[in-house]
Amino acid sequence: MGSNLLVDSEWQQLIDSFPEGSSTLEIVATCINKFGDGGKVLTFSDWGQIVLQYLECKTLVITEPTHTVYYTTSQASNLRDSIYNYLKNSPYSKAADIAFALDVSRKEVNSLLYQMLKDECCSVNSSYQWCIIKKEPITCIHDYSAEYQVDSLVNIHLDRKVARYAEMFANLSVYCRLGRKAPHKAIMLLSVMDLISTQQICINKIEFSKTLEDYFARNWKKYVGVSSLFHPKAETPFWHMNSEPFWRLVPVEEDKEMLTALQMGNPTSARTTRKLIRYAEIDKELFDLLQDETNRAKLRTTLIKHYL
Repeated sequence: MGSNLLVDSEWQQLIDSFPEGSSTLEIVATCINKFGDGGKVLTFSDWGQIVLQYLECKTLVITEPTHTVYYTTSQASNLRDSIYNYLKNSPYSKAADIAFALDVSRKEVNSLLYQMLKDECCSVNSSYQWCIIKKEPITCIHDYSAEYQVDSLVNIHLDRKVARYAEMFANLSVYCRLGRKAPHKAIMLLSVMDLISTQQICINKIEFSKTLEDYFARNWKKYVGVSSLFHPKAETPFWHMNSEPFWRLVPVEEDKEMLTALQMGNPTSARTTRKLIRYAEIDKELFDLLQDETNRAKLRTTLIKHYL
């Protein structure tokens, strides 16, 4: 994302609509769901920078060109070097402090800081304090500062993984009826997460069990209730989740042609599903992420916000 990106005011209004304390991941997922690439080929990383920058300084680049800061590659490189040297001497500084010391706008500093973050040259903590990531050989001396920086980087990578699946969850392939998105897949995913949370699913094999059906019915009652538009049949989403890139059905018999033919229609009953499907499996990366309650909470929020 370039420093001269013009930001539509609708983005700012959407971000402002979230209550204080909302997770950054939730806001980013909602922006992507509503605006896509923003007409500017924005990536997920770009959206993350926009949201984080706005949450920190409560200002976005205004849509009027006269207010936009432009500078050459050489100027940007020199300013980036100055920011790097400043952080090297004054770690855990905020963007406002850096901007004041270098006599430039905070907007310019933020733009380059998030580019450095993307390039893994620096890290930022929850208080928006920045520091340089030092890639030094491991020594016998325990460097708590370096440990903190590595932990911050790990958390950033982890958040990116969760955010990637949040984006998938926000864009499930579902049908709509009278303007309402079908909630079946969302309820199925919530139920799977509940079973993982209670350790009733311990390995990456999701069987269409009576327990899963019971959790599906319980979550349907909680989030959907009585509906004249949709009916709570758990076998339907279990079956059709196979159209999602992170979910795969494993048939009882390794007959791909049979499975392909069956996927053209709906399973006639839960009994048929259990007869034909051994289990479902999800991406190993997603399964590993779901072992952590914080990650589950973020993904639950995405499902509830978009479908329930």
